[in-house]
Amino acid sequence: MLFVSANEVEHMHTKRPTIHLLRDLTTICEVHDSNTRHSNFSYVDEHDYAWFGQAFQPKLTLDAVKVSQALESLPDAKAYPLALGGLIVVADKTVPSSTTLTLHHATSDEDEVPMSVAEFVPVTNPIEELDSPLYEIRSLPGNGRGLVARFDISQGSRILVETPLLVAHNMPSESLEPTLAAKLKLLSRGKQRQFLSLHNNFPGRYPFSGTVKTNPLPCGPESDIGGVYATASLINHSCLPNAHNNWNPDDGRETIHAIQSISSGEEITICYSKGGPSTDRRSGLKQAFGFDCDCSTCSLPPVELQASDARRLRIQQLDNAVGDPVRMMHNPIASIADCKSLLNLLEMEHGRSGSALFARLYYDAFQISIAHGDQARAAVFAKRAYEERVLCEGEDSPSTRKMKDLMRTPTNHSSFAAYSSCWKSKRDAMPKGVNSVAYDRWLWRDTE
Repeated sequence: MLFVSANEVEHMHTKRPTIHLLRDLTTICEVHDSNTRHSNFSYVDEHDYAWFGQAFQPKLTLDAVKVSQALESLPDAKAYPLALGGLIVVADKTVPSSTTLTLHHATSDEDEVPMSVAEFVPVTNPIEELDSPLYEIRSLPGNGRGLVARFDISQGSRILVETPLLVAHNMPSESLEPTLAAKLKLLSRGKQRQFLSLHNNFPGRYPFSGTVKTNPLPCGPESDIGGVYATASLINHSCLPNAHNNWNPDDGRETIHAIQSISSGEEITICYSKGGPSTDRRSGLKQAFGFDCDCSTCSLPPVELQASDARRLRIQQLDNAVGDPVRMMHNPIASIADCKSLLNLLEMEHGRSGSALFARLYYDAFQISIAHGDQARAAVFAKRAYEERVLCEGEDSPSTRKMKDLMRTPTNHSSFAAYSSCWKSKRDAMPKGVNSVAYDRWLWRDTE
């Protein structure tokens, strides 16, 4: 239950809150006790703004309809969802003491699918509204320039959204150089200076190509087109990153989301590599970007690094097995079992840095299930993929919207019952009233 009493907002002013109050509020909202399902709070800042809401753990969802109805009773109120982990409401005028907002606690995947509060309120990021970036650009020892968190950043927060200075195909430098020269001439002087200020790990006859080769972010998975950015290209690499980059083809911009909680003063990192053991990652990064990776994973003590390499090699093997369409058709039980094994390894190796990997895995499990007619499990896997996509890409990502549609209507997928109907089930045929262990055994078909 969320509430704020009338005397807490009796002397509210119209001045906007300063940014450090949002940082303080984030601290107030955090749920540190793993046994605590949720944490209520109400808070009045130094400008007499009333902040009230509830923070809770990721798999607990909002009853968005009730939230929407309650917001109608709040004059000039704005709601800010905390990714998948809570809700802040800030009210600009006196709030009645009887005001309450009820949150629904979902205990398992069979509950009603979550709805984003963003569908009901116009503003979802208070820091963006205050025009204050979450990061600052700093010179970092051994890493050149990079982005560092100015405030504590919660998991799922959008750190940056940016249009590329230019995009370019992957081609030999001698062919790319004149193309880039022509594109640079079309940019404003300010953007030209931004491009030329970027680091070049490949100096020589083709300086523009060297800069592009050092700084690209792919315009989509497996795309041979890369974008170069004034700010996003400054984000350094880690094999265990705290942020994720994603290209949104609908608006032609790159987004950066926090996939872990990031502390004030901590460097923001993304992953440039395609995975695999450390020797493969480091040689690939050296060839592609011209640097030697010394991130926290690559710098592990030898015994720990060997264990990490073994996990990552097995992750690659399982990923290839899961993606085998012949095996998926003729032995779907084995494919689903590999998905579960892969999930366990990803959790061990990547922790919360694996949001994009988790989303891909759950989508694979969805495709295996729906191809054999199992709507119930497919809906659950689509929901979990959706939740991970929200964290690493945001609600406006085409991939996120796709997963949201599939969790509601799994039969919209083109492969519905394409292989067989041996697992045929209705969407709502999920076990009711069982504990999480029994639910997971049903989901992953551990009993078969």
